Amino acid sequence: MSAVNITNVTVLDNPAPFLNPFRFEISYECLIPLKDDLEWKLTYVGSAEDENYDQLLESVLVGPVNVGNYRFVFEADPPDPSKIRDEDIIGVTVLLLTCSYLGQEFIRVGYYVNNDYDDEQLREEPPQKLPQGFTAGNPSSFKNMSDELRISYKEQHQKSDLEESVKVLKQAAKTRRVPSEEVLSAFSVVEKAKVEPTTFLETLGGAESPGRTWMLIFTAQDRLKKGRYFPITAVQRFDAYAKRIENGVYLGPLGCLTFEGRFTWKKSRILAFIFECVRIKIGPFNPLQINLGSKGDDEREPTTKDPFFIWFYIDEEIAVAKGRSGGSALWCRCRRIT
Repeated sequence: MSAVNITNVTVLDNPAPFLNPFRFEISYECLIPLKDDLEWKLTYVGSAEDENYDQLLESVLVGPVNVGNYRFVFEADPPDPSKIRDEDIIGVTVLLLTCSYLGQEFIRVGYYVNNDYDDEQLREEPPQKLPQGFTAGNPSSFKNMSDELRISYKEQHQKSDLEESVKVLKQAAKTRRVPSEEVLSAFSVVEKAKVEPTTFLETLGGAESPGRTWMLIFTAQDRLKKGRYFPITAVQRFDAYAKRIENGVYLGPLGCLTFEGRFTWKKSRILAFIFECVRIKIGPFNPLQINLGSKGDDEREPTTKDPFFIWFYIDEEIAVAKGRSGGSALWCRCRRIT
């Protein structure tokens, strides 16, 4: 997960004459203390075909940075028109705002800038050289942040955070030693990532009966404000082929308690279920089965009025979901317990 995240960028003095400075109000958060400086840069892309025409407009060092929220105004000189080819002066180009730490760039935000004349006659018959009245942009073409570049940056940033968070959760499932705060933070990233759920059901429950089994590792409550590793062996079996669910707590030679029922899969990521029976096994004795529910329940399809899970992430190793009560949980794939 990123140590520094941009929370907002506002373009000031927009639109503005071409030869006016660029001004940005940047807000960001720092999640861990940084001993060295952050380096912020603003680069003007002078040509889409040749990066040799790029101009570094400004570079500033900010730091050291402690944990907290920050805001500052970043001001940079305009590009030098003499370093831009005549065919590239008018029209749309790109402005890049980047941030690096110890020489490693980790934030890149792009802006489309539309350079045009503010005089209608000059727009229709542009001169060969840059006149004094040249301006950069107008309210409809100089966007605060380019939608296309913002989406590209956001997706790349979220993908990186998601991959790192999944690593944290897999380590937590393997060792049970990852601090709870890190697990909760990873939960938050995974739940916000909106991972494509097309393969979730088959990955969760397999393609044939009796399905797949998953061990409960960690549970979180109070909107991810607190959580803990689950202290006893709890395993759930999901059978995607037969639409069956089994939830069990296992106490070794002392016995086990299991609930079994049916489920439905809704809106690509919601698994609603109804337990039909409970089985109680003590020591070496055969289990006692008690049927649950009232008359007619055996024909009713589970809905979101029943208990359900909303699945945020499932792969071949781990699964993350939130229950109807709002609590989140982490499971890891395991062998079936008989």
